[in-house]
Amino acid sequence: MTKFQLARIAAATAVAALSCSFASAADNYSMSVTASVTGTCVLGTTPNLDFGPLNQVSGGLLTPSAIVTYRCTKSATAPIITVGGSLSGSYTGGMTNGTDTITYTLGWTTPAATPLGFGAATPVNLTLLANLPAANYQNVSAGSYLDTVLISIAP
Repeated sequence: MTKFQLARIAAATAVAALSCSFASAADNYSMSVTASVTGTCVLGTTPNLDFGPLNQVSGGLLTPSAIVTYRCTKSATAPIITVGGSLSGSYTGGMTNGTDTITYTLGWTTPAATPLGFGAATPVNLTLLANLPAANYQNVSAGSYLDTVLISIAP
């Protein structure tokens, strides 16, 4: 090998070594990865409540119930539930047929259960207990009676 060839090999080796040292030099930066979960609650089921046929002759106190289900963000604070705009745990409503009105009450206790989240967790049940005394439907005309009650939930 000639001196020229050796010099050429040495230069190529030096360039390769420098390239490798530059390639292995690195700059590091820590990146933050973030997310936030907003606490929320949603109603699952809101079934209809039916007092059934009202017998004015032999009827008595009617007390059907309905179960409303809901889910909230895991470990959320107890939700605020309103029924017919009432926060008190009691609501008085009136079913009407356009002529007569039959008043009734709904009662409930907001469950103390801690919400378990939206995944496979079991929803929380809110039982609405209705109360319709016979005196409230003894002197009304025949027909179908209806009332619509808004149920709301907020975390």
